Amino acid sequence: LGHAMPGDKLIITKTAAIEGSFIAANEHADKLEGKVPAAYIEEARTYSELISVVKEGTILGPLASSDSNATFEGFPRSCVNLMHDVTEGGVEGAAFEMADFSKVGVTLDQRLVPFTDCSKAICDALGLDPFRLISSGALMIASSEPDKVIAALEAQGIRATVIGEFTELSEGARTIGIDGAIRPMPAPSADEIYKI
Repeated sequence: LGHAMPGDKLIITKTAAIEGSFIAANEHADKLEGKVPAAYIEEARTYSELISVVKEGTILGPLASSDSNATFEGFPRSCVNLMHDVTEGGVEGAAFEMADFSKVGVTLDQRLVPFTDCSKAICDALGLDPFRLISSGALMIASSEPDKVIAALEAQGIRATVIGEFTELSEGARTIGIDGAIRPMPAPSADEIYKI
């Protein structure tokens, strides 16, 4: 895998805030009791089962591009240009890092980022920014063939969603907020989990 390219779609697997929700439910349940339904705390405690992207990587690694050109080494070209596990810094941190590494811009649309109701409730109760919360278990993908990527993942029971697009470097890293306004995306900083 190489670099994200302008025009590549930004795709996320599963949902955002997976590990952050798990940590909150296991280490800070006392701060959630009475603020979120008990069923949400129990649900988030099961998210440890989701904190791996090995299955996604196994599916996408050999997924050949529709472009018949081979790589320099003679292998089929992948339809995935870059993958990144969403760890500390959340989806915005991962998007920024992917763009920075690839020397391109990125626009992430917060309105498209999937969350479980459980994760939303936990973030609201603790005052956490869900877009900057550790999300191990979700994989971010840059691809010029998003439909092919999503179909391959969903065929194996893994949800995948387009949440943005890589752009020219001159456009920088940007976020489209829930309100629809476009703002500069700050560089990653301390994860939201440390605010608890």
